[in-house]
Amino acid sequence: MVKTTAARPGCALVASSLCLLAFCCCGLAAEISAPEPQAKAAFLFGFAKYVEWPTNAFGLGRRPIGIGVIGDDDITRELTAIARGKSIGSRPVEVFRGPFSEVNRCHVVLLSSSQKWSTTALLRAVQDSPTLTVADFDSFLDAGGMISLNTRGTRIQFHVNLPAAQKAGLALNAKLLALAESVRGKPGK
Repeated sequence: MVKTTAARPGCALVASSLCLLAFCCCGLAAEISAPEPQAKAAFLFGFAKYVEWPTNAFGLGRRPIGIGVIGDDDITRELTAIARGKSIGSRPVEVFRGPFSEVNRCHVVLLSSSQKWSTTALLRAVQDSPTLTVADFDSFLDAGGMISLNTRGTRIQFHVNLPAAQKAGLALNAKLLALAESVRGKPGK
């Protein structure tokens, strides 16, 4: 769960940036205070650190981990700033901003609520690829998406659809699942 604040300049933004830097460098955190686009961008970057992709997901060589955002330029800008110069594992990170033509280059893709109407098209476009699908609206998991970021007041929570991730050949780390507000298809539940 992440606490968001209204975007404001000055000290609060610096403090938020430091919190997000800790999130991105050290792993997922239970509580972060930051503007919503920055917090969502940090979640996307953090999610990529806790996914194991099948060996064929990157082709040959050191292909970067592609993280795409469809429909939210603020999140794209924040994600670009977070990912600049960083790598996940031994792979550099490359950020893509919609359109759908870029999803085949993405290992993680966020569908913004402003593009909710294109949920089926996105899921169809990535159905045969090991792409972690994330959205920031409630009905995404019901449609077959893998992670849903939900804002409740000043908090961001995430929910996981484990069978959808497994169907795509993705293994989600137990640390990620432990921090989720809910996990569909969790063994033993």
